[in-house]
Order: sequence, then structure tokens, then C-alpha cells
Amino acid sequence: SDESSAGPSADAMGMCTIHLSALFTRLNNEVLAMLGLEEEPLTVTTATPAPHVRRLLVSYDRARDLLPLLHAHAEQGLGLGAGTCLSYDLKGIEADLRRVVFRDKKAVVYAMRHYHYIGELRQRGGLAALQGQEEAPPYVVDALGREVDTAGGGARP
Repeated sequence: SDESSAGPSADAMGMCTIHLSALFTRLNNEVLAMLGLEEEPLTVTTATPAPHVRRLLVSYDRARDLLPLLHAHAEQGLGLGAGTCLSYDLKGIEADLRRVVFRDKKAVVYAMRHYHYIGELRQRGGLAALQGQEEAPPYVVDALGREVDTAGGGARP
């Protein structure tokens, strides 16, 4: 692949997002595997709607996930003077937390296409192939102008 042969200049310009996405995907899948919740992974791309991706991935928020369970599983005596002793049903909290956090979570394969940045292409000479192109016919230029002109009545190329 040209990514591996591109050298460090390619990593510095555009690989951070790709590597972070791969890391978080791997961690998501490892957590599910450790808990025995692994299934056939689903393929996710940049075209997959973000709300759908969020529903698939493990996500934990203390205020959203843990605090309501602390209230639900608090054990406090109701007798006179017994209200100062508070304990929790830890097994119940653990079971509910697992159910809430990992419900409907799936292992994923994140297929992200690597788009080269213009600086990266210049460094590697990738733009040289674009030189010497022929000018587009007028009907193509007009069609592109109509396609790009979303405001209506804008300047044509």
C-alpha cells in the first residue's frame, strides 16, 4: 500500500484521525470480547449515520449511567437513627451497569478511506500527474457550474 511506503511525512499530515479511529475501534472490540459479547463485526464507514454508530459503540457516562443506579440500589435503614448508615447493592449495580452500558453494542470494522492532504501530495509529487490536462468542453463547464451553484444565479466558471 502507498501508506506504508509514504514515510513519516504522510503520517504527520493525515494519519492521526485514521490511527485514532483504529485505536478506538480496537478497544471497543476488545472490551466486548473480554465480556463475551463479541459477535460478527459490523462494517461502519464515514457514510454510516453518526447516531447509528453511537448506538453500536460502547459509551459510558458517569452521570447518565452510574448515578441513577446508585440511587436505585442504595440501601438505607428507615428506623430511628438508622438513616446515617448507607450501603449499596454492588452486585445489582454491576449487573444493571453491564446491561445499560453494553446493551445492543457490537464489534465493528471501521472502513475509513485515507484522503491525502494537498501538502502531503505536493511533498510526494502526487500533483504532478494533474499537470497538462485538457480544458473541459463548455457544456461540461456549464453543467458543473449549475451543479455547484446552490444559491442560484451565482457566477459561472
